[in-house]
Amino acid sequence: MLIDAPQSDARTLAVIAKARELRPDKPLTHVVNSHHHFDHSGGIRAAVAEGLTVITHHGNAAFIEDVVKRPHTRVPDALSKNLKPLKIETVVGEKVITDGTMTVHLYDAPSEHSETMLMAYLPRERALIVIDLY
Repeated sequence: MLIDAPQSDARTLAVIAKARELRPDKPLTHVVNSHHHFDHSGGIRAAVAEGLTVITHHGNAAFIEDVVKRPHTRVPDALSKNLKPLKIETVVGEKVITDGTMTVHLYDAPSEHSETMLMAYLPRERALIVIDLY
């Protein structure tokens, strides 16, 4: 699981490549979109092109769907070059994801920065991941 698709296609593809390099035996299947701002969602199309399922706050679903369906014909991006359907899951309140070895809790975390914010908690690691919340 990747938290955010940062900045742009190039940056997100680099992050995905590094994650796959660091854990070649662990499939990367999901990207959690912490919130809709461009510096956290600018690479969503690249993540979709890589086959990742997008997990986002239910209030961001229409935004993500719109971003993914828009054509990029003047400057083709990763998704334009490798069309894949959008796979999206939304969070209302809380969502728990586990693969049997690791568990991630995703929570709504509305703030002045974004009403449609998510944060992640990893209980075994006792780590809370908050982005632009404080």
